[in-house]
Amino acid sequence: MGLRNHILPQKHYDLEFSIENIVFFDPRRRGYQVTAGKYADTEVDFVAQKNSILIYFQVTADMTVKETLQRKMRPLREIRDNYEKIVLTLNRLTTGNYEGIQVINVIDWLMAT
Repeated sequence: MGLRNHILPQKHYDLEFSIENIVFFDPRRRGYQVTAGKYADTEVDFVAQKNSILIYFQVTADMTVKETLQRKMRPLREIRDNYEKIVLTLNRLTTGNYEGIQVINVIDWLMAT
Protein backbone atom coordinates (compact mmCIF):
# COMPACT_ATOMS: atom_id res chain seq x y z
CA MET A 1 0.00 0.00 0.00
CA GLY A 2 2.78 2.42 0.84
CA LEU A 3 4.61 1.93 -2.47
CA ARG A 4 1.41 2.44 -4.45
CA ASN A 5 0.66 5.66 -2.61
CA HIS A 6 4.23 6.89 -3.12
CA ILE A 7 4.21 6.17 -6.85
CA LEU A 8 0.62 7.24 -7.56
CA PRO A 9 -0.34 9.89 -5.00
CA GLN A 10 -4.03 10.68 -4.86
CA LYS A 11 -5.87 13.85 -3.94
CA HIS A 12 -8.19 11.98 -1.60
CA TYR A 13 -7.88 8.70 0.25
CA ASP A 14 -10.09 5.83 -0.94
CA LEU A 15 -10.57 3.52 2.03
CA GLU A 16 -12.54 0.93 0.07
CA PHE A 17 -9.80 0.67 -2.57
CA SER A 18 -7.22 0.03 0.17
CA ILE A 19 -9.35 -2.68 1.75
CA GLU A 20 -9.84 -4.33 -1.64
CA ASN A 21 -6.06 -4.43 -2.16
CA ILE A 22 -5.54 -6.09 1.20
CA VAL A 23 -8.31 -8.62 0.55
CA PHE A 24 -6.93 -9.39 -2.92
CA PHE A 25 -3.51 -10.34 -1.57
CA ASP A 26 -4.58 -12.48 1.39
CA PRO A 27 -6.07 -15.40 -0.62
CA ARG A 28 -3.11 -15.20 -3.00
CA ARG A 29 -0.82 -15.61 0.01
CA ARG A 30 -2.77 -18.79 0.83
CA GLY A 31 -2.27 -20.24 -2.66
CA TYR A 32 -5.51 -19.18 -4.36
CA GLN A 33 -5.72 -17.75 -7.85
CA VAL A 34 -7.68 -14.50 -7.54
CA THR A 35 -9.60 -12.78 -10.32
CA ALA A 36 -12.30 -10.16 -10.63
CA GLY A 37 -15.69 -11.69 -11.24
CA LYS A 38 -18.75 -10.85 -13.27
CA TYR A 39 -22.13 -12.50 -13.15
CA ALA A 40 -24.79 -11.41 -15.65
CA ASP A 41 -24.84 -7.61 -15.32
CA THR A 42 -23.32 -7.53 -11.82
CA GLU A 43 -19.78 -7.52 -10.49
CA VAL A 44 -18.18 -9.74 -7.88
CA ASP A 45 -15.10 -8.05 -6.44
CA PHE A 46 -13.01 -11.23 -6.30
CA VAL A 47 -13.26 -14.93 -7.06
CA ALA A 48 -10.61 -17.01 -5.34
CA GLN A 49 -9.91 -20.51 -6.66
CA LYS A 50 -7.65 -23.28 -5.44
CA ASN A 51 -8.07 -26.75 -6.95
CA SER A 52 -11.85 -27.26 -7.05
CA ILE A 53 -12.61 -24.74 -4.29
CA LEU A 54 -14.15 -21.36 -5.12
CA ILE A 55 -14.79 -18.44 -2.77
CA TYR A 56 -16.64 -15.31 -3.86
CA PHE A 57 -15.73 -12.02 -2.15
CA GLN A 58 -17.41 -8.65 -2.01
CA VAL A 59 -15.58 -5.85 -0.19
CA THR A 60 -17.00 -2.64 1.27
CA ALA A 61 -15.94 -0.25 3.98
CA ASP A 62 -19.49 0.18 5.28
CA MET A 63 -22.71 -1.76 4.80
CA THR A 64 -24.99 0.21 7.09
CA VAL A 65 -26.56 2.01 4.12
CA LYS A 66 -29.37 -0.11 2.64
CA GLU A 67 -28.34 0.60 -0.96
CA THR A 68 -24.78 -0.59 -0.32
CA LEU A 69 -26.05 -3.75 1.35
CA GLN A 70 -28.28 -4.52 -1.64
CA ARG A 71 -25.56 -3.70 -4.19
CA LYS A 72 -23.01 -5.98 -2.53
CA MET A 73 -25.43 -8.85 -1.83
CA ARG A 74 -27.22 -8.94 -5.20
CA PRO A 75 -24.47 -10.61 -7.27
CA LEU A 76 -23.84 -13.22 -4.59
CA ARG A 77 -27.55 -14.04 -4.29
CA GLU A 78 -27.81 -14.49 -8.05
CA ILE A 79 -24.96 -17.02 -8.20
CA ARG A 80 -26.74 -20.33 -7.77
CA ASP A 81 -23.86 -22.62 -6.81
CA ASN A 82 -22.97 -23.80 -3.32
CA TYR A 83 -19.52 -22.27 -3.01
CA GLU A 84 -18.69 -19.94 -0.14
CA LYS A 85 -19.84 -16.32 -0.52
CA ILE A 86 -18.35 -13.67 1.76
CA VAL A 87 -18.84 -9.93 2.15
CA LEU A 88 -15.98 -8.26 4.03
CA THR A 89 -16.65 -4.93 5.74
CA LEU A 90 -15.08 -2.69 8.34
CA ASN A 91 -18.23 -2.29 10.39
CA ARG A 92 -19.47 -4.84 12.91
CA LEU A 93 -23.13 -3.83 12.89
CA THR A 94 -24.06 -5.82 9.80
CA THR A 95 -22.03 -8.99 10.37
CA GLY A 96 -23.84 -12.30 10.28
CA ASN A 97 -25.30 -14.78 7.85
CA TYR A 98 -27.72 -13.52 5.19
CA GLU A 99 -29.31 -16.49 3.42
CA GLY A 100 -25.98 -18.32 3.31
CA ILE A 101 -23.85 -15.26 2.54
CA GLN A 102 -21.41 -14.53 5.35
CA VAL A 103 -20.82 -10.89 6.28
CA ILE A 104 -17.57 -10.69 8.24
CA ASN A 105 -15.54 -7.85 9.68
CA VAL A 106 -12.44 -7.67 7.47
CA ILE A 107 -10.07 -7.29 10.42
CA ASP A 108 -11.53 -10.38 12.13
CA TRP A 109 -11.23 -12.28 8.84
CA LEU A 110 -7.59 -11.28 8.40
CA MET A 111 -6.75 -12.24 11.98
CA ALA A 112 -8.40 -15.66 11.57
CA THR A 113 -6.47 -16.62 8.43
